[in-house]
Amino acid sequence: MGDRVAVMRKGELQQVADPQELYDRPVNLFVGGFIGSPAMNLVEATLERGAAGLTAVAGSERITLGDETVSARPGLKDYEGRAVILGIRPEDLEDAALEPDSPADRVITGEVELTEALGSEIMGHFTIEATPAITDEVLELQKDAGADGVVTPQQEEGGRTVMVGRFGARSKARKGEQIRVVVDTRALHFFDPETGLGIYDATKGDA
Repeated sequence: MGDRVAVMRKGELQQVADPQELYDRPVNLFVGGFIGSPAMNLVEATLERGAAGLTAVAGSERITLGDETVSARPGLKDYEGRAVILGIRPEDLEDAALEPDSPADRVITGEVELTEALGSEIMGHFTIEATPAITDEVLELQKDAGADGVVTPQQEEGGRTVMVGRFGARSKARKGEQIRVVVDTRALHFFDPETGLGIYDATKGDA
């Protein structure tokens, strides 16, 4: 097996890198959504400056990013007060009941739609009050989504998004119940909604 992977879209090369770099630092929205299973959750968000620092606001959800996240992606400061596409991988979401000491400003709330017990983990599908990111890239990535009848991310409309989280096996999440979910903000992804490019480095000339 090779140690570098090339991601293509409609015959055009998107990114060539080792698998870990593709996963951690996708060059654009298409690569971010292509790498990983289940697929990355993608919602519309706005970056706002609050008392606790930079915050991603997605519908009724507010996620404080933390200094570590902002330092790793200095380009985020150029998007303060602007719209972004927020990407959260399922493995970076955990049932808050299993992590009771998690900061409240890094927890989102939703309603459980479906759970899949897989032995070592539980795949939790839950709806949050946030608008799904719908772009050409997202539509292309999800053109076959839902064919098996399973709820998949971004299938909801009207300001609601179905998210997928990989919860610990001892999660008590049940269909129809409210759930609080911890977000690992260190692993969040951000994309420009117009270009689809990942947001990482600051604009040249910025301090």
